Amino acid sequence: MLATVALIDVLSCGLQVPLILVGSKCDLEAEREVAKAEGQELANKWSCPFFETSAKTSVNVEEVFTELVRIVKIFKEREGSNEPVEKQSKSCCLLM
Repeated sequence: MLATVALIDVLSCGLQVPLILVGSKCDLEAEREVAKAEGQELANKWSCPFFETSAKTSVNVEEVFTELVRIVKIFKEREGSNEPVEKQSKSCCLLM
């Protein structure tokens, strides 16, 4: 829930940020707290990709990083710069 509130704070600042929703520990199906469909629904709402991952079984770990790099490259191209985005006048911070 904290992550949701933090993301809403970032989006309310008017910032567009590269975003991927990642569900972890998909290898622990019996201990699942969030349904895959619920994660996908939230990703659809936020217009971002959704991955379920497992570091233990190496499911989708590389795919998440590959997709994040792809999204960041697209984001930078749209911004018209390969340089780091300069600090904007509005400040927002997202810690998860």
